[in-house]
Amino acid sequence: MNRLLNYLTMIWVIIYTFEAFFRYVLNLMHLSPLIYFKTVVLFMVIIIGIIKVFQTLIISRNLLLIICMILIGMVFGIINDLQLAQIFFGLNIISPLLAGFIYIYFGEFKSKTFVTLYRILTPFIVGGLVLDLFLDLPWNGLVYSIGEYEVVGNRDWTSYSVERLSGFQRASFESATLIYLLIVLYLAHNEVNNYKNKLLLKVYDTVLFFISVYGIYLTTSKTVYLAIILLPVFLLPLKIYKIVNNRIGEKLISVFIKLSLIFLLGFGLVPPLLSFTNLDFTSKLILSDSFLSQYLFSSYFTRLDYVWPEALNIMNNSNFTLFGRGLGGLGASQKQFEQEIANPVDNFYLFLIVNFGVMGIYVIYKLIKGIICLNLKEQYNIYLYVLLIVLFSFGGTLTVLESGMLTLVIGILLSLYLKEKQKSKMTCKREVGDI
Repeated sequence: MNRLLNYLTMIWVIIYTFEAFFRYVLNLMHLSPLIYFKTVVLFMVIIIGIIKVFQTLIISRNLLLIICMILIGMVFGIINDLQLAQIFFGLNIISPLLAGFIYIYFGEFKSKTFVTLYRILTPFIVGGLVLDLFLDLPWNGLVYSIGEYEVVGNRDWTSYSVERLSGFQRASFESATLIYLLIVLYLAHNEVNNYKNKLLLKVYDTVLFFISVYGIYLTTSKTVYLAIILLPVFLLPLKIYKIVNNRIGEKLISVFIKLSLIFLLGFGLVPPLLSFTNLDFTSKLILSDSFLSQYLFSSYFTRLDYVWPEALNIMNNSNFTLFGRGLGGLGASQKQFEQEIANPVDNFYLFLIVNFGVMGIYVIYKLIKGIICLNLKEQYNIYLYVLLIVLFSFGGTLTVLESGMLTLVIGILLSLYLKEKQKSKMTCKREVGDI
């Protein structure tokens, strides 16, 4: 059963990587609903996890907290008059978080899997983007119907006359995010395990990294541009921390890392609060004739002026706001079931607060506590460090838990951190017992 978890998770990753292609082929065969086998696979992983819990009568406290948070969110969704279909749609969206956690916690996970995925999948993803650059792929702009719902199989669009390439994925930002996450998992594996490649593989991996960056460039995804720039900014101090041999140097680097993480968290958390100052950011941007400022900041200022204030107003108009609107109360679920007040959110922290209320605030508190307590002398904390980098890099302008692969990787990194931390404590107890 443990091995089955591995197979199921890898099947999901492969379908996700080539999803636009699979949707196109299934649509040609009039078998479009079969694409939701991907969802069945995820829930099979979750069901196996539940079975393992009942078999062992052991459950991670953090997994239990996540499950309780989801269940409470579902209850308050009902209290706030959300449709059951909307609530379960919200559950489906965040299911990769549970699946990623369970895959690591109960599966026969080998960290070299990250290296293999990076080396095999990245060339296909970038290759798809290059094909999209020169060819009009048959699934570009694919839209079809399943029952009464219209489904976008591939988003074909431009921004300021710049084409947003997506390759084999459904949208450009999914391609960019997928490449970024493969890089992150590969680097996390190397940092934790002090992994050293053979010369030929080292050359291949290095060349592949630069090809990956080019692939991200082709997607024109500004959020991922920022994330890939921040990656060396945060990983270089980690490298220096490992080779510094004096306490003062370690302390200074540790303080720098923590302050940098707090700044990045603030970048995502403070601007939504600024959105209530009634400053008209968009009109100021319109006065600017610079194409660069229009291209880079127009969508961000739109969030400041309209998206974020409206998101909190939606929560304020709920029946019971202490625990938020409930699961499915904001974001993609609304697009399907509450189109008249649908809000894309585009902010991880607002998504937590509006959907889960005080529980969302508690999660933010735990993230801040994670920064303060971060001790990079312990190898397992590298997984927490990478998790915080990923979350904070995307959290300011993206509803993180609505991106399938991003949500899965967050579950994976969180589970790796907790599992390795538990192993380390057990090892310490054994060593103490042997003395």
